[in-house]
Amino acid sequence: MKGTLPAILGVAALVALPVASQMAADAYKDYQMANERFRAFAEYRTEQQRFADRVNAYRAFAQDVNSFMRAAERSGIVPEAWVSYDVKLENRPVDIESFDALVETTRHGEGYYFKPRMLELTTAAGRAQQQDQGPRRRSTGAGTEGVQLSLEGTYLVYDRL
Repeated sequence: MKGTLPAILGVAALVALPVASQMAADAYKDYQMANERFRAFAEYRTEQQRFADRVNAYRAFAQDVNSFMRAAERSGIVPEAWVSYDVKLENRPVDIESFDALVETTRHGEGYYFKPRMLELTTAAGRAQQQDQGPRRRSTGAGTEGVQLSLEGTYLVYDRL
């Protein structure tokens, strides 16, 4: 009987070792899957928080816009009160006084708003260079002879009804 005990323990160890190894491998696999689910959940929570922050920012922006619109309506500034004028000047010769006046009106004022689409100044030297692609002549800067203006845009003028 003395020789049978080690044999029984050896057989038991031979059976238990693969079973224990399989159980350990399954437990490690479950651990890895749980970690992956945890990372995915943490990423989901982070993305959900970012989305909630964007929604809150949009709501704050919409509230600001609505407040502005209510204030504008109370003061009488409604879309129907604005008249639109399209402007298109092409290669119009201008002197310095006219140029200053035209540029000044392209700024925004209390009762009007200019929405530019194009503003182009061309000098005689620039036109000559475009025509012959030769070297640029130096401008003395004295006067505006040969300066042409092209301007395109829309004036929105507030018409107090």
